[in-house]
Amino acid sequence: MAANVGVRIQWSEREATLEICDDGPGFSDLALQHATERFWRGDVARGRAQGTGLGLSIASGIVAHAGGNLELVNATQGGAVVRVRLPRSRERPLRCAPLERERVRE
Repeated sequence: MAANVGVRIQWSEREATLEICDDGPGFSDLALQHATERFWRGDVARGRAQGTGLGLSIASGIVAHAGGNLELVNATQGGAVVRVRLPRSRERPLRCAPLERERVRE
């Protein structure tokens, strides 16, 4: 299990990239192939699978509908990375509402 989770955001004229990364063991080879499939829950036999198996599938569908892609990779130094790439449009410039700071429970 990961102790730390980080978020990186980059953008260019053509696309915006969001990466969520952690310092855990990374994705298994099987997870890299199947984790975005509906109801896929990992290695249930080893007791590590949690949830319904829908989260990454739903996220992948939303990203694809927006013209982007969601990619799962393992970082070279270890840990899992979920990378979302979304195209930027000149017709619809990126506008963000100001974020309100929320309390985070520890």
